Amino acid sequence: MHLDPIAFGLTSVMLSAVSGGLLLFSWLQNRTETALAWWGLSFWLCAGSIALVGARGMGAPPVSVMSGNALLAAAFGLQYLGCRVFNGRSAPLPLALVGAGVWLAFWPFFSEWFEARMVLMAAVGSLYCGFMMWELWREAPLRLVSSKALVLVVGCAAAYFTIRLIVGLMPPVEALRELFASRWSSGMAFLLLLYLPSLAFLFLSMAKEKGEFAFRQAALVDPLTRIPNRRAFTADAERFLARHGGGAVSCLVFDLDDFKAINDNYGHEAGDDVLRALADTLATILPGQPFGRLGGDEFAALIPAGEGEARGKAEAVRAGFDAHLARSEGGALRATVSIGCATASGLGLQDHLASADAALYRAKAGGRNRVSGPETGEATLIRFPVRRAYRNKV
Repeated sequence: MHLDPIAFGLTSVMLSAVSGGLLLFSWLQNRTETALAWWGLSFWLCAGSIALVGARGMGAPPVSVMSGNALLAAAFGLQYLGCRVFNGRSAPLPLALVGAGVWLAFWPFFSEWFEARMVLMAAVGSLYCGFMMWELWREAPLRLVSSKALVLVVGCAAAYFTIRLIVGLMPPVEALRELFASRWSSGMAFLLLLYLPSLAFLFLSMAKEKGEFAFRQAALVDPLTRIPNRRAFTADAERFLARHGGGAVSCLVFDLDDFKAINDNYGHEAGDDVLRALADTLATILPGQPFGRLGGDEFAALIPAGEGEARGKAEAVRAGFDAHLARSEGGALRATVSIGCATASGLGLQDHLASADAALYRAKAGGRNRVSGPETGEATLIRFPVRRAYRNKV
């Protein structure tokens, strides 16, 4: 396949520069996703690399090849660095510049030996592509659709570099050298003209998908306590009840005692600390179960347990909350929690909450800081909205 080196080089430079500009522009619109800045910079380095290497064919001195390939190795490194940043991991810049450093260190020995230079750059490219694939597949905290597609695209690039490395090491085979090992091969054209825009598109898509996930999570997480809010708890609890069918389920409703007095006497910051302490206790003692903050100082949970086990869990929360406050506040701030516990089979969420709410009323009326169950017959008589009425009196 015959290629016009000048047209090919100019097209590749333009693609890289435009792709880098789009990534950097996206970063300017969303400064919280710094991976976009690293990726955008990598594309600009790639554009500079193609321009410098292409200039060698137009009479530029050999140093243009040295500088161009050093920029390309750095571009690979910055793309890997961006993947680490995207996953919320550390971003040591020296890690991204190792490839460029190795290239510059060996340049004096390989400056007149094209095959050796090709093998070295292919090794650098395949290693960084492999690191990117590992980062996106094994280290990613989120399983994004775009990330899976990017692993596939980067895998194709890694395969190309690996084949180029092998061809450079093996005895000459004209067809393979023409396809993979010439300075401006058709394989390189395919890689650059399709790989670069695909890579940029998938980087942008990953950032967009991650932002949408964060937005959805923000709508389901209580911003103060970082546990599920009422909306998320309701959805989780209804799915939980659907899975358990007619099995025994216990509902626990938690309410801090004299919470208004805590805010009045110690300040709202102390009140926030108390709410976070109760949320942390629930997360520790009831992992994997539907629980959340319903609003104010009200929390609720569902567990697949009978009455005895449910009361034990409730007592563990009450004791754990007290111990958590003692550790975090040095014992200076005291707060207690009353818990209503009710066990039933085949009820809907609102009836479970109504039953536990009736039990909570008994805990409040009985002196607070205790776990109580409803009296016989109360579960179906007291409904969820009643909570606001008695809460203001107790």
